[in-house]
Amino acid sequence: MIRSAPNAAAAVAEHLRDQIVQGLLRPGVLLRQEAVAAELGVSRIPVFHALAKLESEGLIEISPNRAAFVSTPSPRRCLEIFDLRRLLEGDMLARAIGRHTQRSLRAVRAVMLELEDDEGPRAWIAADRRYYAALCGPAERDLTLMTVQNLRNAVDRIYLASEAPVLDRETWINRYQALFDAVAAQDHQRSADLLGENIGAMQVLVASLLPDQPANGTTGS
Repeated sequence: MIRSAPNAAAAVAEHLRDQIVQGLLRPGVLLRQEAVAAELGVSRIPVFHALAKLESEGLIEISPNRAAFVSTPSPRRCLEIFDLRRLLEGDMLARAIGRHTQRSLRAVRAVMLELEDDEGPRAWIAADRRYYAALCGPAERDLTLMTVQNLRNAVDRIYLASEAPVLDRETWINRYQALFDAVAAQDHQRSADLLGENIGAMQVLVASLLPDQPANGTTGS
C-alpha cells in the first residue's frame, strides 16, 4: 500500500511503470482504475493521474471510452525507437571514449561479470542497461542517458513479456567484450560499428516478437 506516499499519483505511476517495463503487465492488459486503486490502497484520483502520465510515456493507451490498456508498440514506433537509440547512444559513446580511466573501465568489467551469471531475462536486461550506462558514463550526459532508458522501457518489455528463451549468452558476452576492448583501445570507428550491431541485434529480436496487432484491437503507437 502506498497511502502514506507524499505524491500518490507519482507512486502509482512508478509501481505500474515497473510492472510494465519488467513484462509483468503484458501488452494489451486492461488496467481497471478501481482495481489498481484497491490494490495500492489509494483513491481513483491518483490512479487517473498516474495513467495519464504513463500514456504520455507511451506505456499505456487510453481508449475513447476511458479504458486503459498496456500499449503494444507498433513496428513503426519500434523502428523509430531503435533509430533514436543509435543516435543517442552513439553520441554518448563517442564522447566517453578517451575520457575513461582505469577506475571507470574496472566498473564496466564488474558489470560484465554480472552479465555472465545466468539469472534469467530480467536480470540480464537490468545488467545490460548497467553495462551501457557504465560504458557511456564518462560522457556525463545524464539527460541523454535518461532519455535512452525511457526509450528502452518501451521495447525491452516486449522481450520480457514474451517468455522467449534467454538470448545466446556466450554470443552476447563476446559482443560486450568486443565493444569494451574497442572502447578501451579508443577505437572510435570500431566502437561505433559494434554498438550499432548490438542495437541492431536487439531490434531484430524485438521485431520478431511483435504481434500483428495489439491485443486490444487498436492500431498501436
